Amino acid sequence: MSLQEIKDYIKSCYINEGYDEYRITDEFIEEGLKEELCIYKEDVSEHRWYTAIEKIVKIGDKYFKFEDYYITGDTSAADMGLEFNWDSLCEVEPYEVVVTKFKAI
Repeated sequence: MSLQEIKDYIKSCYINEGYDEYRITDEFIEEGLKEELCIYKEDVSEHRWYTAIEKIVKIGDKYFKFEDYYITGDTSAADMGLEFNWDSLCEVEPYEVVVTKFKAI
């Protein structure tokens, strides 16, 4: 899916939830992505005042991954010039990984 197709899909999901179509701007979608229940996250890089993370959320019946930040100091992401990276937003699909662990007997 292209970025515009992703935005259109998310917008249609929010409209189906009862949100007013005219309120659903890019900023609304950005905040919605950040507020959705995160079903998976992984640290990408650690810095002194923040950690860059990849988050995966489910909207409708699709999964989306995007880059976000966990702030470790007293400032906000906006204060540090960290903006939402629209290029990081993409559709993903789950896959299963089998892990074998061992225990003492």
